[in-house]
Amino acid sequence: MIRCRICPGTHPRPMCYVRTIAGLLPCALMLLRGLSLACVLCTGAALADEPVPETGPIPTIEAARREGDLAKADQLANTLLDVSRAGGAREDEGRALLELAANARDRNDYPAALGYLEPAFSIAAATGEPRLQARAHTLLGQVYRFQARYQAALDEAYRAMEIYLELRDQGAIGDTYSNIGTTLERVGQYEPALNAHLQALEIHSALDDSEAAASDIYNLGHLYVVIGDYPSALGYFQDVLQLDLASGDVGNIAYTNNKLGVVFTAMGDYKQAREHLDEALRLFQSIPAPRDVDWSRSLLAELALAQGNLDTAAGIIDGVIQRSRAGQFNSLLIDGLETAGEIALRRGEPDLAQAYIDEGIERARDVGQRHDQSHLEKLRAEAYRQQGAWQSAYAALQRHVAMETNILGENRVAAMGSAQSQAEFLRRGQQIELLQNRQQLQEAQLEKARLNRRGWVLAACATFALLGLLLLRYLQWRLNRRLRTEVAARTEELSRKNRELEEAYQRMELISLTDNLTGLYNRHFLESLIDGELEHCLRQHAGWLSGKTARPEQADLVAFLIDIDHFKRVNDRHGHSAGDDVLIQFRERLEQVFRHSDFLVRWGGEEFVAIARFTDHAGARHLAQRLMSAIRDTPFRVNGDGLETVTCSVGYVCYPLVRGTLQQPDWQTIIRLGDLCLYAAKYSGRDTWIGLESFNGPARDIPVSVSGHTLAQWTRAGRMQLASSLPPETEIRWETEDREALADVG
Repeated sequence: MIRCRICPGTHPRPMCYVRTIAGLLPCALMLLRGLSLACVLCTGAALADEPVPETGPIPTIEAARREGDLAKADQLANTLLDVSRAGGAREDEGRALLELAANARDRNDYPAALGYLEPAFSIAAATGEPRLQARAHTLLGQVYRFQARYQAALDEAYRAMEIYLELRDQGAIGDTYSNIGTTLERVGQYEPALNAHLQALEIHSALDDSEAAASDIYNLGHLYVVIGDYPSALGYFQDVLQLDLASGDVGNIAYTNNKLGVVFTAMGDYKQAREHLDEALRLFQSIPAPRDVDWSRSLLAELALAQGNLDTAAGIIDGVIQRSRAGQFNSLLIDGLETAGEIALRRGEPDLAQAYIDEGIERARDVGQRHDQSHLEKLRAEAYRQQGAWQSAYAALQRHVAMETNILGENRVAAMGSAQSQAEFLRRGQQIELLQNRQQLQEAQLEKARLNRRGWVLAACATFALLGLLLLRYLQWRLNRRLRTEVAARTEELSRKNRELEEAYQRMELISLTDNLTGLYNRHFLESLIDGELEHCLRQHAGWLSGKTARPEQADLVAFLIDIDHFKRVNDRHGHSAGDDVLIQFRERLEQVFRHSDFLVRWGGEEFVAIARFTDHAGARHLAQRLMSAIRDTPFRVNGDGLETVTCSVGYVCYPLVRGTLQQPDWQTIIRLGDLCLYAAKYSGRDTWIGLESFNGPARDIPVSVSGHTLAQWTRAGRMQLASSLPPETEIRWETEDREALADVG
């Protein structure tokens, strides 16, 4: 097994399918080699002249944790927690809870870490402090990764990245890239992981952060392990170990020693492997970190297996499996079952091996570790072979090959769009090749024209020699046929490159998270996160919706749909550049009204979506009115010194929408309801807001295609609680038959 540098998670040994993508990674890794070694030298020099460490409770706790003294770190964090609670310092209370969660994470006590994170999230939401929120998302993502919940881990990492990007915190952005790369490695997405680690290394190098840069170099060394280039990996890890020893971080020293043990085992240097693994085990026991202790023991079992000491290996791995089950260390348990299966097969005990392998496959399938599942299928085929079940062995081997093929295909898709920088690099390379193909095609066409002219000259001369003419025409025909074949082949190659370039552009557009003009998030960003936000909101309301507790405070979500009124007139009157100016200033005013923790999205054209998180539905009316006033009361600048008064219409929907039940409308239905409220505001005169605050009835009664006519009926029947800025005597117009209004609904 392979240890991640950034997190205390384990990664699988290189398997057969990894070699199929080995050709894709060495070139990129060799390009990084010079950069990473330069970082080693620079960070090593930086260690010789370190600044005086920052003082205060949090740095002191972090220093104790780096030294492996988790008891002291807990004592300091609990003291900070007591003081902050006594003084009513909510933000400090949240920071203390996060430090306690980090301590629990390092000792592999993940239930305790989750217990600290829950109140920390509540404090972060109540105070609106973005750094608390980002740190909580980071720690929660790491805990999920250690529990083998990889998709949830990625979701939390992306939520943290969103906040750090807004804060422009380069160091935290680099750390988050490292976390994302580590999780992508765990699910076999090696090329996107390489991009993430490269981004982290560039950021940390620019910041002269020696410890973080060493972690990035460690991760690059791990990729050499993945492709089986152990001599290169050895050079990386030996350099990193020197930096770890200089920094004194006990955990990092242990991780790197474990990694060196893996490399020396693979290279057959069992003495060196044993020394490094014993040192790692000693350090993890001193922290203490029970899961990491058993990780070192599992590597010692693999070392004993490599040396042929099957009884020693079995004795070690049986204890690891037993403790992993008790501690619910799923990833380590899968690795232990895999090793136990190999030991049983080496002993000629296929029935026992079958039991280990079957459990390992089931657990790997449950957590989505397809690469482990693939390798276990290969072991299963060997178990069936030893049992003489040839047909079952063949079926298992087919599943193994099919999984490897599927994983490889997904890696190729991920490689095309893993990061914008990588996609841009590929795009430029394709453009160069495209120009070369065009040049070759033009040369072929010129050659064909020259040959045609030569043929005519020869034909004129052939009037004096018929046999010469026939011969030369025959030669010309053969040359033309060859040229047509080459031109057709090059034309097809050109078409293929064009298709690849177009796909790369589409992939870049898909993975982009922000709108180029306004800098706000785009629709793809919101749609990738909104289901998780709705689920989180519903969890907070579970007790209230089931009638067991009071309604929670600051736990609602409100979706605002906002459209600029008569935006087309601005473009027609002042030009499209003025329209762009208005959109950019519109973003600035949205940011004045909404909080950093809210999502601001350009939905398309002049339409925007704002998701108010951690709020109360009762405040939605005030927020909508503030927004309209912020837009209307101050004219917008156009074309430098011109002024234009702009208004907007707003529709909003509160969530949870249906009272007394956990069954709520999905996102598509919510956005449809918000759209109907927005258009009702426009039909009712514009510069208006209309909000849907609750619905009296089951969620299944609201179809995704619900119409304004239906909402009008429900309003009259009292099934909907509406709010609006219209005078009480004014009726809301849900639809219009005015053709001009329909044509100019902006």
